[in-house]
Amino acid sequence: MRTDSGPLYLAALMDLYSRKAVAWHLSRRNDEALVRDCLLKALQTRKPNLGWIHHSDQGSTYTASGYMRLIRDAGGKTSFSAPGKPRDNAHMESFFRTVKLEEVDRNRYGSFLEAQASLEHFIDAIYNQQRMHSSLEYMSPDQFESRPTKEAR
Repeated sequence: MRTDSGPLYLAALMDLYSRKAVAWHLSRRNDEALVRDCLLKALQTRKPNLGWIHHSDQGSTYTASGYMRLIRDAGGKTSFSAPGKPRDNAHMESFFRTVKLEEVDRNRYGSFLEAQASLEHFIDAIYNQQRMHSSLEYMSPDQFESRPTKEAR
């Protein structure tokens, strides 16, 4: 995404079950630190059980040794899309398309902080709380996560 002060890069992690964007991070650089900081946010808020699976494309940021070590040290396992097969990561591709079409392409950002504030509102307040998904019985990710489990019903 572009701002008047230069390009910005967005990393995000999604809970595939609920389609919730559980963490995201914005940076001026597309590097390992971008995805690492995003993953650290996700681990802090979600505290996943051992054996959780991190799926991504095979981009250099996601295959960097430090990033892979962080996943292993946090009890996770890695899964990668086949080279040149974006459909293998369709949920994240769809998320980024939604962010681009419904937020980024409709706005002009003057600064990093302006872009960050707009993305925070869109991802946290609109995408996670209000945007309905047909795969979630037409609930938002937050609504889907807050519904009672079968054991509690």
